[in-house]
Amino acid sequence: MNKKGEIVKKVVLDEDIVRIKSLFEKLHKKYGDKAVELIKQLEQEEFVPLSIFSSKTSPLESLCYYMHKEKNHNLSEIGELLGRSQKTVWQAVNDAKKKNTSFNVNTIDERYNIPVSLFSDRTFSILENLCIYLRDNFHLKYSEIAFLLNKNQRTIWTCCNRAKKKAATQFKKQSKMK
Repeated sequence: MNKKGEIVKKVVLDEDIVRIKSLFEKLHKKYGDKAVELIKQLEQEEFVPLSIFSSKTSPLESLCYYMHKEKNHNLSEIGELLGRSQKTVWQAVNDAKKKNTSFNVNTIDERYNIPVSLFSDRTFSILENLCIYLRDNFHLKYSEIAFLLNKNQRTIWTCCNRAKKKAATQFKKQSKMK
């Protein structure tokens, strides 16, 4: 067998490749031809680990600081991704620096990677977006979210409740416009 054949055999037998192929087949069954388009969109999406939000800084400070220091984005790029001004991002990064922020990116919550685009919706706060995302997509309980974010369970409940009220108000406004 030639070298190319050996490499192909190793790749085909690779456990991760087998899992990816299986997932792709499931996506193709579920979404049809749009599966490829969805995967391309995911490749362009940027994600942050959930563990960055468990520090003592505010969620915005944590997110901006992580994107600036760990992902090497400049302030204007971060502002564009989050739908916030460069000045707001600078202030958040500066405040996080003052608090001596350090991230202990946890491999336990590796399955909870959060898309950065989630935070561009300014209707909800960073924490509200995060809590609703975890509830809706991972079906986590308030107590589980609180544990992962190092927050009080009542804080998480309040965030989710406020987000639901905001969503209901927004829905009412939209339906009146029609």
